[in-house]
Amino acid sequence: MEEEEIKMINSDLKEIYTQEREGFFVGICIAENVDYSIYKCVDEFGGTSGYYVINNSIITHIEEHTDYLQKIKKYMEYNRQHSYKKWFSLPEFPVVRGCSLLEQALKYSHEGKIIVSIASRDQEELDTGYICFNGDNTIDMETIDLETAQTMGKINIRIDNIDVLEFNSLENTLLQYAHEN
Repeated sequence: MEEEEIKMINSDLKEIYTQEREGFFVGICIAENVDYSIYKCVDEFGGTSGYYVINNSIITHIEEHTDYLQKIKKYMEYNRQHSYKKWFSLPEFPVVRGCSLLEQALKYSHEGKIIVSIASRDQEELDTGYICFNGDNTIDMETIDLETAQTMGKINIRIDNIDVLEFNSLENTLLQYAHEN
């Protein structure tokens, strides 16, 4: 892994807009470097819902202190007292300084055998499945059908084409359960 200058952050809640999707996602930045940032994502009900490692070059702008974020903060406060998702808790992601944020998340996901979703520059749709390392700059993914939770086949993804890596998300945790059972 390449050495990178990583800045540890525990930011306030933000709306993050990208060129990849219409709309935005809400999250708290936990670490960033020149190329990537890691966000702890918050859903529309104020619950933590996964992590995004996002290529900073696709972020078009970031909003703070909006009326929507104020509402989500109130939802988060309510959730701390009356969690509607006691059955889903987001594990902490251990960021290691001096290592690529993206490669750390890929390794963590591979070693934990967890389903991830990847948005890459050369694909219009998200790819979802289990990853394994192939070469220096590629990974293989055993893809999982989102509708049936069945294995679809292997694909190869260039690491430097990854714009977004979603891991430990509620949706993928449920998909993994359906796939394994």
